[in-house]
Amino acid sequence: MADLDFLDFNSDSRPVVYVLRDEDLRKFAASLIKAGRKEREQEIRDESTSDIYYTRAEVKKILKRCDSTLTKWAASGYLVPCYVGGKYLYRKSDVDVILKRRIIR
Repeated sequence: MADLDFLDFNSDSRPVVYVLRDEDLRKFAASLIKAGRKEREQEIRDESTSDIYYTRAEVKKILKRCDSTLTKWAASGYLVPCYVGGKYLYRKSDVDVILKRRIIR
């Protein structure tokens, strides 16, 4: 039983009891988690279709800062990365704000 697609809501609202092996329940839970992650990643992409993202290495090069500075900035909320697909990505718009602040000073 690789998928538990048979789980469907009973339309006549009678109680239903399913008996599952622990392996099947674990697979089902893993598939729910995986689907949730994919949905969240897609939501993040959809929210910012016009925004460009930079990797940590690109931000370090653009802002001429080291890893420890980016870590401190993230902790203080100054420049907080998004965690997408196992990677920390920085919005171009956030980096641009920091660059503009530098020019003004």
